[in-house]
Amino acid sequence: ASFSRKKIIKRSLQVFGLLCFCLFGFILAQEMPWKRKEHYNYIINEPDKCKNKKPFLVLLIPTRPVEASARSAIRETWGNETLIPGVTIIRLFFLGLPVTIVEPLQQLIEEESAVHHDIIQRNFLDTYHNLTIKTVTAMEWLVDFCPDADYAMKVDTDMFLNVEKLVKSLLNPDVPTRQNFFTGFPYVGRAPVRDKNSKWYIPRDVFPEETYPPFCSGTGYVFSVNVVQKILDASCLIKSVHLEDVYIGMCLNIAHITITHPPHSLFHVSYVKYDRCTYRNLITSHYFKPHAIVKTWADFQKGKVLCPSA
Repeated sequence: ASFSRKKIIKRSLQVFGLLCFCLFGFILAQEMPWKRKEHYNYIINEPDKCKNKKPFLVLLIPTRPVEASARSAIRETWGNETLIPGVTIIRLFFLGLPVTIVEPLQQLIEEESAVHHDIIQRNFLDTYHNLTIKTVTAMEWLVDFCPDADYAMKVDTDMFLNVEKLVKSLLNPDVPTRQNFFTGFPYVGRAPVRDKNSKWYIPRDVFPEETYPPFCSGTGYVFSVNVVQKILDASCLIKSVHLEDVYIGMCLNIAHITITHPPHSLFHVSYVKYDRCTYRNLITSHYFKPHAIVKTWADFQKGKVLCPSA
């Protein structure tokens, strides 16, 4: 009986020790900085883009390698870094490698980069199913090379963006930077698509729940840069899904960051019929071709005098 008691005590101490070790490991993991799941090398980088400056807003624009005309249109219009006097704005295009390696295309991208210094390219294949990689690595770039920025916005190339409304009305450089801030066009209670023929298909073994955590449409969402590290930390704890906006919402949920619902009618995931005064009081409108962005922008500028901004 005495031997049996000693054996029980010894086993209990072993279990207790194991539990303490696991608890210590968990606590340590909470304090450790984010460790990348995969590492993607830079083909083109701009590590000094934020050097000696503190950007108020960084525009993170995912783009495909072939979309030179879209990048050009954005540089001429809402992506102009000098658009708002006294407010430091940084514009960056994020892309991967062409699915089919075409040497002249890569050379053109490198020449474009040498002129504009606004392209970040890494060595993952640039496909629809890798949009999550593109978004997460854009956030990774922020942490590594521009951590002192106030805000960032991930925005697609086919969007019309009213930067002045975004900066002056929603973010406001005259007030302290919001902490743990994340906003855009919110989706709440959205159910996963289980149809295998849909590009939005998510199998149950990847996401078994009946509804997604709240997330913002990937067409354009805005966040304080202080949330980026928390999103990246959370990304290490959950399985990646190819729907990048859903995935970022899942990370926000893990990080206990609540999405801020914006004032009505600022962010749009569909096309809003163009009108100078209507566009003065929204932030995004969707489904714009490059030539339409340039044409609309030229007329939109006239509305600054003719239409008040709410």
